[in-house]
Amino acid sequence: MQKFAFTHKLFASAGLLGILMAGTSCEKDSDTNMPMADVVNFNNVQLSSQQEVPENSSNATGSYSIQYDKNSNQLAYTINYTGTTPTAMHFHKGEVGVAGGVEFEVAGPYTSGMKGTVKLTEAQEADLLASKLYLNMHSANFAAGELRGQAVTEDKVVLSNVKLSGKQEVPGNNSTATGTFNGIYDKTTKKIDYSIALNGLTASAMHLHKAAAGVNGDVVMEIMGLKGTTAAFTSAQETDLLSGNLYLNVHSAAQPGGEIRGQVVTDQKVVFASRLSGENEVAPTGSQATGNIYAVYDKSNKKLSYNIAYTGINPTAMHFHKGAAGTNGGVEMEVVGPYSSGMTGSVTLNATQEADLLKGLWYLNVHSAAFAGGEIRAQLVK
Repeated sequence: MQKFAFTHKLFASAGLLGILMAGTSCEKDSDTNMPMADVVNFNNVQLSSQQEVPENSSNATGSYSIQYDKNSNQLAYTINYTGTTPTAMHFHKGEVGVAGGVEFEVAGPYTSGMKGTVKLTEAQEADLLASKLYLNMHSANFAAGELRGQAVTEDKVVLSNVKLSGKQEVPGNNSTATGTFNGIYDKTTKKIDYSIALNGLTASAMHLHKAAAGVNGDVVMEIMGLKGTTAAFTSAQETDLLSGNLYLNVHSAAQPGGEIRGQVVTDQKVVFASRLSGENEVAPTGSQATGNIYAVYDKSNKKLSYNIAYTGINPTAMHFHKGAAGTNGGVEMEVVGPYSSGMTGSVTLNATQEADLLKGLWYLNVHSAAFAGGEIRAQLVK
């Protein structure tokens, strides 16, 4: 009996020791192997002048990535840029389209590819995970901020500073009203959280329509109010949105078909809408012919897609020229025929041409037999 009791106690002690050791081992694992759900990655967040409030004319570019550890509240970043010399960098609190106060500094020295870490407060963590923080890169030329990028995860798409104007309507109108659309599209919920600012008109209705720049399209969904969340997009509607084939149309009592309009695109695309007229030629031609050019430039592939409409002219040639408004310049690229009103096409630019286009130094010149040097012209401006 005593031998049995001793053996029983020995096995019990060994079992208890095993349990304690297993418990210690599990606790260590939890400390050293952080669950992936506790790490949030913000990969390849784009920096652009278009996201600044207000937008500026810089052609510098950049991107950054963040790995945020929710256990330690540590944010690790890598920042890349080109075309600028930063004098300061900060993370600010503010939604897309809103300029906000500084939350914390990104310490120098500043070089492209720089890395660093910072520890967030609980409030800052909440703002980061709600897409309410942005990186602002300052420079001597743009002291308030040259490049900005909203910190969003890969399942979200920033739609920043979408400009609304009468010249983007088809046909374009002379309304002096303006507007801006800002939002974030969530690929998980398939909804846009948005805000809209309008100046010079009272909206009677607002809709998202399906069509490329320069084309009228059917209504996709109604937009209810100046700030809110859209209805969920279908997969097809999401594809149209992300390819730049949706536009916001703002209706009014004066212009029930639409007073101002804006193509809803990311900051990788730049929208141009300009009026063709003889008054824009140098010297003015006095021609009664008119027209419009609608164009979207895609920075990712350097392609300029255009839609050209006109009346009162039989073009013999069309070219994109380099020159500021009020000056004549050399041909940069031919617009290939055959020519007809509503014609579409695209051209691919080199780096120098891209820089000139984004500086407002390109114009479309439409030639005719009566005006071989150019009858009507339009400066490509944002």
